[in-house]
Amino acid sequence: MGKNGRYNRKKIVRKLFGSLKDFGAIFFVVIFLPYMIYICIYGIKNPVSFFTTEKKTNNDTYVIVEGKIGKEKIPLEEYLIGALAASIDIQYQDEVLKAQAVLLRTKLEYQKQKKKNGKWTNSDTQYISNASQAYLGIYDMQQQYGKEFSSTYERLKTIVNETEHIYLVSNGVPIEGAFCAVSAGSTRSGNEVFETKKYPYLQPVICENDVMDKNYCKDYYFTWDEIEKKMEEYEENADEQDTAENRTESKQQSIEITKTDSTGYAVQVQVGNTRVPGEMFRELFRLNSSHMELEELEDEIRIRTKGIGHGFGMSQHMAQCLAEKDYDFIEILSFFFADTEIEKE
Repeated sequence: MGKNGRYNRKKIVRKLFGSLKDFGAIFFVVIFLPYMIYICIYGIKNPVSFFTTEKKTNNDTYVIVEGKIGKEKIPLEEYLIGALAASIDIQYQDEVLKAQAVLLRTKLEYQKQKKKNGKWTNSDTQYISNASQAYLGIYDMQQQYGKEFSSTYERLKTIVNETEHIYLVSNGVPIEGAFCAVSAGSTRSGNEVFETKKYPYLQPVICENDVMDKNYCKDYYFTWDEIEKKMEEYEENADEQDTAENRTESKQQSIEITKTDSTGYAVQVQVGNTRVPGEMFRELFRLNSSHMELEELEDEIRIRTKGIGHGFGMSQHMAQCLAEKDYDFIEILSFFFADTEIEKE
């Protein structure tokens, strides 16, 4: 071929190797480097989830989270870390957080398993919406915990791992994993409030320590104009039939708790000529609790609440008091939920 032919072949080979080097550099930056960063942050427990949103195993469960960049599918056990961070004071002891992790998983199991022909069954892959549950993503936790993010994340991850696949059942069926921050001195009966026999495990439990919580009582003040605006908002969003059924002939500027449960929580409040369910009233006026007292002052209404949350299930504050007495998370859950058993997948 001659000198020029050999030179051209060498030139082509050098060019080819140069292209391969460029491709290798691109592969390292685009694929391998992010993967290594991910491993450094989250460990190598499940590296395949970095590349794909679905694992090729049976009975997988993903939670659908509506984030800043749209909907995201997160494996249940991974999701629980962010849900735990958003739903409880993480200064509480580990055993309290473990009890909370079990209740969060139980709530998801309750959603996941659908009753069909009298039997509770699982399909291969489940997708659950977290619309009713607060959640903190990685970025949110970084912003909230700052320099403490890494240690806090690892602690929450360990707590979730130590309770992995554990949830509560009643008669073999996952329960509603209810919890509140602070009760009004006792938790509530689900059967009494909802007039059903579906919640034998939601029974009143005395929580004497809750009255010592610094946020146990809170006062709210509303003018009549503010109350009327809230009621207009409620009536606009309420079902027309429900609103009509809940109207009475009472005077407009009046407010009264017309029905309470046995633990003192408001079940029904009448404002003017409209009746409002107690928990709906709490949400409408952004109150700590529906365990409340109303007082008409000269130009406004004072609402004094006791406790924080709906009052059902586990009181997190009382759970902390139990943990300080060396209760473990199973004993804490047993304290609040009668007739339940621990189940593990």
